[in-house]
Amino acid sequence: MHSVAELQPVLPVGVAIVPCHLQDLLEAVEFASADGIFVAHGAFVCRGTGKVYWRIDGEAQLEELPVDLSDTAKYVAIPSRRALGLGRPLALEFAKKYIPGDVDDIRDMFGKKGGFRKFRALLERRSLTDRWHAFEMEALRDALRVWCERQGLAVVE
Repeated sequence: MHSVAELQPVLPVGVAIVPCHLQDLLEAVEFASADGIFVAHGAFVCRGTGKVYWRIDGEAQLEELPVDLSDTAKYVAIPSRRALGLGRPLALEFAKKYIPGDVDDIRDMFGKKGGFRKFRALLERRSLTDRWHAFEMEALRDALRVWCERQGLAVVE
């Protein structure tokens, strides 16, 4: 697992902060997190404009992509939830806060295949699904704000 701080180096001094819409970033993280088995895809944000671009390898693109999209000085790949540290560690943090008696069982769930499916089933049984989604969304927003700051992007609500 990577911490947000490890994802990219700190922005050099003197580089302008560029605004980027939070909703665009949230959608892009979901897109980047749902990488398919047969088709790779990702989302990128322009360091100069804050515009988000969506790329689907081997498929027709939703819009024409910049020819220099691979230039990391101009564009940065938007990380997945996992790259932001929002997988198993976040679920365990939630469990410690809201269902501390189940932390060991949840830790065991994640040691086996289908861990998140089992975790979500437990949340459903305990009527904690809505609380989990709110907790997860808050953590995602916080992680994106930190990531954006390191990329020279300012989150615009």
